[in-house]
Amino acid sequence: MRYISRVVENVKRVRKSDLRAIYEDLSEADCIILVGEGRSQGALFIGMGQINKTVRTVEDIDFPGRNILDAAPKLERMHRKIVVLVNSGSGETPIPKIVAQQLAEYIEKTHSEKFKIDAIVSNPDSSVGKIAKSFGSLVVLAGRENRGGGRRSKCGNEGINDSSRNSAADAGVVAKDARVEKQEGREEDILESGIMNDIYELGSLLILQKMKECINEGEEFECLTAAINEEGRAIRDVVSDFIRCELYGDIIDELERRNRIIIGGFGPARHVAMMTAIRLQHVKRAIGDDAYLAGPFAPRPRAGDILFLISWSGETLPLLEWCRKHKEIGGSVYSIVGNYSTLAEQSKSFRLNAPVSVFYERATFALSPLPLHLVERLRERGFELPEYIMRWFHSIMQ
Repeated sequence: MRYISRVVENVKRVRKSDLRAIYEDLSEADCIILVGEGRSQGALFIGMGQINKTVRTVEDIDFPGRNILDAAPKLERMHRKIVVLVNSGSGETPIPKIVAQQLAEYIEKTHSEKFKIDAIVSNPDSSVGKIAKSFGSLVVLAGRENRGGGRRSKCGNEGINDSSRNSAADAGVVAKDARVEKQEGREEDILESGIMNDIYELGSLLILQKMKECINEGEEFECLTAAINEEGRAIRDVVSDFIRCELYGDIIDELERRNRIIIGGFGPARHVAMMTAIRLQHVKRAIGDDAYLAGPFAPRPRAGDILFLISWSGETLPLLEWCRKHKEIGGSVYSIVGNYSTLAEQSKSFRLNAPVSVFYERATFALSPLPLHLVERLRERGFELPEYIMRWFHSIMQ
C-alpha cells in the first residue's frame, strides 16, 4: 500500500529534537492524561495503552473533577509530574482545544510547575500547537496535505533518518510535490493519500506505540529511532499479507453489497474497531448503508449483514456469543485474531502473528485499507465517490 509508505515516511521526517522532548516528558511523568477526539483519540488510546504509568482521561468516572480546571489542584496533590498529552491533527478539535486552553489558564494563574501540555498536531500554528509550544512540547507530524516541506510541518533535515538519507528523501518529496501541484483539479490517488486524515492518525499511532514500548522497557530516547524503523517494516509486511489473502477479497466483495457492517472488540480491540468503523462509515453511509461499532447503539443484525471481530486471544466469550448469534440469522462473520482459537475456527479469520503488545496497533494498520479498496471497487463499477461527499458525512459525524 502506497499510503502506508507515506505514513512511515512522514513519521521518519519528524524533528528528532521534538520527539526527544515529548519522550523525556512522558518518561519523567508519573501521570499522563490523554486528550483527543474520534480516530485521533483511538490512536492515542491504542498507542498509550498499557504504559507503565498512571493514565487518566477527563471522561473517567474517577477523574477528580468536572473538568481539567476543577481537577487540576487535586491532581497536583496526587502526583509529582503530570503530562496532558493531546493528539489532534488540526489542533482545533473542540475537546482537545478546550482542555488545553483551560489548563494553560490554570498554569498561568497559579504558576504551577507540575503540569506540562504536550501535543502531536499537523499544524503548529493551531490553537493546540501554540499552547503546547508555550506550556510543554510539540511534535509536528505531516498529514496528507503537508508531507513535511510545507507551511504546517517545518520538519527540516533533522528527522529520524540520517542526514544523507534525508537529503535524498527531501529531494524526492519536493519533486513529487511539484508534480502533484501541476495536476490541478485532479483528485489525488486515494490508495496513496488515504481518506481524510488517515495519514496523520496512523502516523501518530506509530509514534505513540513505539514511545510506550521504549518507555516501558526503560530505554533511553536513542532506542526510539531503531524501534520506529523496525516497526515500519513490520507494518508493511502485515498490511501486504492481509490485502493479498483470499479473505480480504471476500470482505471487499461483501462490503460493496447493500448491507451493514458491525465491528467489535473488547478492551484495546474496541479502539481498533472504533477507528475502523468511523472510516468505513464515511464510505458506507455515502452509498446509503452504515457501519457501526458493536454495542448498545448498534442495530440488531439482519441476514446479509457483516460482523467483523477483533481479538488477540480469539477466546473472548462475548465475541464468541456475538459470532454465534450473527451466523444464526444468516450474517457473515469475519475476524482478525492473534492465535489459533475458537473465534478463528467459527469465523472467516485472518491470523495476525504478533505479540499482544503490538497486536492492536498492527491490526489497526491491517484494517486501514478496507475503505480505500471499497472506494476503488465502487469506482471500477462506475460509481465515482467524490471525497467532498465523504468529508460532508465526516463533518456531521465528528
